[in-house]
Formats: sequence, structure tokens, C-alpha cells
Amino acid sequence: MRRRKFFFDWDGNRKSELLARLAAAITRYRIYPVSVGLIVADFQELSLTQRRFFTGATMLNGQLVTSGCPNKPYFAPFQHCVKRVVSYAEVGGTANFFLGLDRPFAKYARTLYDIIKRLRQPDETRCRLGKIDFPLAKETSGLQAADLLAYLTASHMQEHPSGPAHPGPLLHSVLGRNRMLEDHGFFNRETMRAHIAEVLDIAPVLAFEREDEEDLL
Repeated sequence: MRRRKFFFDWDGNRKSELLARLAAAITRYRIYPVSVGLIVADFQELSLTQRRFFTGATMLNGQLVTSGCPNKPYFAPFQHCVKRVVSYAEVGGTANFFLGLDRPFAKYARTLYDIIKRLRQPDETRCRLGKIDFPLAKETSGLQAADLLAYLTASHMQEHPSGPAHPGPLLHSVLGRNRMLEDHGFFNRETMRAHIAEVLDIAPVLAFEREDEEDLL
């Protein structure tokens, strides 16, 4: 988004016009946005058990029986995003994932993806998880569209860390083909608390300490 190289001497109006045209180009095609963000400081305030729960720990008979990834806040939005995308795959089909990441982060993302594939979840979800690959973003227009959405989403969350707010004009335009509100997760302390409370209502997690529950609820 910074004006460098070819764009160095562009003024603000020229830059805004280009971004508006790019956003319009994205929404002319069947590209459906899914985005998830998380306030890291709020995540780190959770207890170890709560962070385990929120990062994929398997729950069996009301108890957490695997460790999850409590020290990797990235796993929470990554997992949620993967599940939202997979939910749109046709029955009998798969959803493949292409991520524009550098080599170290690509290795990390592949590890997390493999963890998700091994989680105890409904077979109809797990069997829709396809392959994961890491093409160059500069050669892949779909990834460039995703980069713009990611940048705008991150900027929006930084401006409104206390909770969702109406998106600005450019983000609103990129979200033009939005399917469901649930496709855009906003995880801060309040929404994580609500999510855990909802799960506790359905199936109490015995591994939570009582004070943890009281702190969240």
C-alpha cells in the first residue's frame, strides 16, 4: 500500500482511484471473501486451558484431551478461516488452499493445516480438506486479491480493536460478494468470551478451572 518504485510519485487521488478499480475488478468475478482476525493481546490474556481450547485442542466427553497450540495465536484465525472455506465445498468435493507466504511461514502454515486434518471433527468436514500449496503472490492474481483483503481487514481491526465497526469504503467494496456475516470473524476478548460461553452451554468443558469459567462468563 506504500507508494514505491513504479508508484513512487503518484498522488493520493491517483492511488485511491487505482485501489477502487482493483476492488471493483475483484467483485466482478466469483471470488467470495472470507476473513478472520484476532487481537493478540486479548488472546494472550486467556488462561492456558482457554488458549488450548481456542487453538484446536480435541474435546472428548467434556475434557480437553490434546494440547492444541496455546502459544500460537495465529492458529485460531487460521483454523476458523479453513473451516469456513471448507464449509462451502460441495459434498464429495474438496477445498484446496493456496497461500502467498515466504518459506519459513509456509512451513508453519503447512504444519498447522496438517494438525487441522488430524483433529477429531466430523468426517464430512475432514474429507473436504484438499491440498495446500504456496505459489508466488506476484504471479497469482487470486492471492493478490486476498492480500488486499487481508491488509484492509488488519487495518480495520487496528482502528477498531474494541469490536466490529462498519467497514470503510474500500473494504466495503472488496467485501461486495460477501455470502454470510459468519465468514468474517473478529476475535477480541469479548467475542472469544462469547464463543467459549456458547460451547460451555452445549457441552461443558471439564478441563476448565471454575475460576476460568467465571472469569469469562
